[in-house]
Amino acid sequence: MKLLLFILLTALASLQSVQSTSVAIVGAGAGGSSAAFYLSRAAKQNEDVIDIDVFESRMQAGGRSRTVTPYNDSSYDPVELGASIFVGANKNMVKAVREFDYNLADSSTGSFGIYDGESFVFESSDWTYWNYVKLLWRYGYAAPRRVQLRVKEAVGKFLQLYNARFLHDNGPWKHAADMIADLGLSEEVGHSALSYLDNTRFANEVVEAATRVNYGQDIDSIHALGALVSMAGSNGMSVDGGNWRVFQRFLEESDAYVHFGNEVVDVRRTEEDKWRVYVDGIGATARLYDYVILAAPVPLFQVPYVDLHVTLVATNASSYAADAIHGIGRNPPSMLLTTDFRHREGGPGKQPLSFNSINYVQKAKSDSEDEWIVKIFSEEPDAWRDEDVNALFGGAQNVGWTHRHTFKAYPYLTPHSASNTTQLPPFEIDDGLFYVNAMEPMISTMETETLSARNIVGLVAEKLNYSKGWKDACVTENGSARDWSRFKNGNASLSRTTKFEEAKVTHHPTAKDKRLRMINVALITLGAVASTTYGHIFPTGTMGPTNPMPTLGTAINQGSDARLLSINSAEDFCLYAPQEYGPQIGDVEGEVVAWCTKPRNNARLIPDGTITGVHYQKTPAFVQIHAVGDFTKVNVLGGDSGGELDPHGATGEGNPVGGNVTALVDGQEQSYEEWMSFISSDQFCARICTDEPVGGWSTGTWCEHKLDLMGCDFVMPIQGAYNEGEFNNCDADVGFPPGVYPQDDGSYSTFAQYYEGSYYGGDGLETSYTVGTTVTPTGPATTPAVSNCTPVPSPSNGIDIANPTVNYPVAPTPVAQNDVRYNLQLHPDGADQCLGLAGEPANNTPLAVVDCNGAPAWSIKRGGPALIRYAPDNNFCIDAGNNAGKIYTCYDDQPNQQLYFTDDDRVALDGGLCLTDNNGDIAFQGCTDNNQAQVFSA
Repeated sequence: MKLLLFILLTALASLQSVQSTSVAIVGAGAGGSSAAFYLSRAAKQNEDVIDIDVFESRMQAGGRSRTVTPYNDSSYDPVELGASIFVGANKNMVKAVREFDYNLADSSTGSFGIYDGESFVFESSDWTYWNYVKLLWRYGYAAPRRVQLRVKEAVGKFLQLYNARFLHDNGPWKHAADMIADLGLSEEVGHSALSYLDNTRFANEVVEAATRVNYGQDIDSIHALGALVSMAGSNGMSVDGGNWRVFQRFLEESDAYVHFGNEVVDVRRTEEDKWRVYVDGIGATARLYDYVILAAPVPLFQVPYVDLHVTLVATNASSYAADAIHGIGRNPPSMLLTTDFRHREGGPGKQPLSFNSINYVQKAKSDSEDEWIVKIFSEEPDAWRDEDVNALFGGAQNVGWTHRHTFKAYPYLTPHSASNTTQLPPFEIDDGLFYVNAMEPMISTMETETLSARNIVGLVAEKLNYSKGWKDACVTENGSARDWSRFKNGNASLSRTTKFEEAKVTHHPTAKDKRLRMINVALITLGAVASTTYGHIFPTGTMGPTNPMPTLGTAINQGSDARLLSINSAEDFCLYAPQEYGPQIGDVEGEVVAWCTKPRNNARLIPDGTITGVHYQKTPAFVQIHAVGDFTKVNVLGGDSGGELDPHGATGEGNPVGGNVTALVDGQEQSYEEWMSFISSDQFCARICTDEPVGGWSTGTWCEHKLDLMGCDFVMPIQGAYNEGEFNNCDADVGFPPGVYPQDDGSYSTFAQYYEGSYYGGDGLETSYTVGTTVTPTGPATTPAVSNCTPVPSPSNGIDIANPTVNYPVAPTPVAQNDVRYNLQLHPDGADQCLGLAGEPANNTPLAVVDCNGAPAWSIKRGGPALIRYAPDNNFCIDAGNNAGKIYTCYDDQPNQQLYFTDDDRVALDGGLCLTDNNGDIAFQGCTDNNQAQVFSA
């Protein structure tokens, strides 16, 4: 009887475990991380268990809140790229910082001026009283006071979201329009700031300066609520080390399973009223969930986002150069704000401004007095080229580091009148499918993302019949913040995966398939939130001379982010390939970088031995090249069947964004706009179309970009090519454009690649469609003949790309073994395997990824530089000689053994090299941000 009872109880417990509620959260920014936190807490308060999976396409929490480190040197203070500040009225953020015991970064600011394109209309002073006098002199008393009262009124309405009685009586809300109405903010959302604030000089200058720096919009286009929120942003705060740390901590405290590097590509309702989530990055698998919370912008709602171009500069200049910008004079303020009123009013020569704001934001190092970080916000992608940055600070000698980044930073906060607020996104898209970003067209801040997440948790709590939960999750009856320290600390594993149902995605989309499916409500592409640009790279709609022209003989930089495709000969060309090893080419089309056979444009060099066969052809319409070899040496993922790059791309900005494409045709290298390139792990081909019309066809037809599934052999047939061991330059006939077939009657037929897709119309119904022909041709119309072929040597730069070998001392003195601090196993990629050896411990034994059972520990001193010893005998140390990951006898005067074990768990060598796990091949490579392959958790 006892045995039977035990069996029944065990079965019941197992059944309850199977039936626990499951929730998927897409995105690990402010909204996604706080949703996981609040949901976990609500479940605990109601003695319930919820399985929460958080999917994030990047390798770090934070979303648009992210930092960069100048020079990629950890001795410098991190700099916020986006989501930089929060204010005292943001109670959730303030409370989180206090409860998590985080320090605030130094927020002291210098003087500021408001610039209108000709001169400063207002400059602040160090003397508060004098600022007040100048303010009254220019703007009077009434206009500033009116704005001040309306800001106070709007903030008061907003603060109702922290009041438990208000939440109890009105929430949770299923639609953002209902929340706006209950808050009493419909008028502020329904009018432009210009009309709401009576078109005064104060509004056009001071308020607009605030809206331009906070939301990249002028007051004639932004709604009044956005302007009032911008004016409420005084006394801004940020977390020391980055605001993203708050969202990382939310995840850690939530007990959620977080899947970094996993992109959700589709979400679909099942017949059982559950949601099937399709994930790209863990085998294209799927799992069923009871609820799905989308915490990333969804294309369905067609909310346009501001493309904010951020330029960070490290400079030794303590001020901007005199008149580097027309009209700023000598010794201008450290913060340059702007009003576009002069341009808006029109008149001769009234050009739009080239920046929204420029600001000395911090010292490069907290203890430094001779280098500063300056942040530039601009709307135009090419407004701040290197020559412009150099001029701003008095010359290139005063600029040490530049970093560029483009954000889909925030929505355009356009007015929504009372009659059209229903066009705002809903919090609940469908039963069980929720949207955190619904509040963004009203107010776009980190704080409002947490408030939206909490509202959605309230909707889920109602469905789960919770008696306790969201309405008192953060506040008491009087609106004061509750103590968050009373809940159980979680043990979230930020690399752990859940067991996925074996429901394979039947059609694994290529990059262009994903582009076509962006109109599907269910498609959530987190990577579309932001894209990164770098020095000498400027996004453009079409390709062209957006980068400096190719310059031979430049320094070798294997960490370069230069973007250049160049076809000059079989010995001289540049191709596009990934920045780092790991992602599939189709997932990083917009961020690929240049790899060249010769040193040029500060680009990366193609290692000798990569190319095993190459064929170059010059025709009247185009030049093209084909190569075979081992392209894993330029970071193409082993086994990757490849993808197409072209000047159009998913965003219309080109793949990669902002690259330059050149060819040597008439004795001089020139830029061209139409081109196509394919690359896989063992094959590369590219065509640059150089003249039109040829045979009646344009360059766009000769470089057709809609045949990405057909591959090199079909799109770029080359006579005698695609063979290893052959290297030549040839002239060639043009043949016919890709997919074009001549007919017997003199006409032509055109093959269009077949694709099935669907879209949702305004009625909310899904409509299927097909494009192209179902019958695929067996090959191109012709393979053009070649002539005048000249054999050439295999491409070789003859340069040892790795650091030169350092000879070991003849009679070194081994380091004493008393510097050992910790004996720890190291986990590559933060995974379940360990760092070990590929053989017995001896000089030059390679490092390897091994099973943790029996794996060695490593004696580590956090920080550095110091030795990292093989702990079983302490006689051998990790050694970076020749960039190989290996061990060698420990010596204190061996530079290749002086390694840093960093705070983000990387093993780094001076010079920017990090220990990297390339699918089990351990070596030192250039350190890159957010590269999980360089993480060795201890």
